[in-house]
Amino acid sequence: MFEKDRLFASFTLKSQAEDELYGHVADILEKDVVKPDLVVYLQADTSRLMKNIKKRGREFEKDVTFDYIDVVNQKYQEFFVNYEDTPLLIINTNNIDFVENVEDLKELLDIIQKPIKGKPKYFNPA
Repeated sequence: MFEKDRLFASFTLKSQAEDELYGHVADILEKDVVKPDLVVYLQADTSRLMKNIKKRGREFEKDVTFDYIDVVNQKYQEFFVNYEDTPLLIINTNNIDFVENVEDLKELLDIIQKPIKGKPKYFNPA
C-alpha cells in the first residue's frame, strides 16, 4: 500500500527536490501494485502506541518521541477518514492486546475474515 509511504514522505522529506524525486519513483513503482481485498487499520491513541513501543524494546525505536508518534497517528487518522479505494476495517486497539491475549487475537481474526463491502466497518472492542 504505497499510500502509506506517501503519507510518511509528506512530513518526513525535507526539501521540495526530495519530495519530487520520491513522487517520480513512487509513481513508477505504483503502476503494477494490486489493490488489497481489505485494508485493516489498527487504530490507537498515541499514549497506547508509545506503551507498545516501550514494551517491544526495539533498539531502533528507543529514541522515538511522543510528538513524532502523535504526528504519525494524526496523519493516519486523517488519511483513513477519507480512504475509499478498497474495503476498510478500522479496529480500535486501545483496549485489546492481540499479541499477549489469545482471545483478543481470535476475536480480531474473526472480524477480519467477515466480508466487508461499502463504507468502512468499525470494530471497537471493550
